[in-house]
Amino acid sequence: MDHKQIVVDFDQYFKYIDILIDKLSNVDFDCVVAILRGGYIPGEIISRKFNKPLCLIRVSSYHNGQQHELSHSNVIGDLTPYQHILVVDDLIDSGKTLEFIKHMIPNCSTAVIFNKNVPRNIQPDVYAIRVENQWIIQPMEKYGE
Repeated sequence: MDHKQIVVDFDQYFKYIDILIDKLSNVDFDCVVAILRGGYIPGEIISRKFNKPLCLIRVSSYHNGQQHELSHSNVIGDLTPYQHILVVDDLIDSGKTLEFIKHMIPNCSTAVIFNKNVPRNIQPDVYAIRVENQWIIQPMEKYGE
């Protein structure tokens, strides 16, 4: 399978977040949960734009460089007062993280910047752009690994 790359610069990245914000204007939510690491920046911006509290959670399947079952750390913030939670991540690829979150936080709405059109029944409620069969290089990646 041929995987093409999309290199996203900061300007384009923030334009995609603006698209996501526009699409969220009709979504009812009273709290934002950002999935660390990729969902932090869009989650922070969405939280500010809509003046909603921001909570954080880390969901990971990688430990010591190898993929394992998904696990999570505790949510940073209290979700109990909120009825309509929006979970934000940077992208959906396999759909495993989104599926995991939907079991953790039933009835949440979900938003991602990049929807890689996974062939599963798990899809985000809102996304900025659909990309198919492409590896996405996000602007923050130049600072790590």
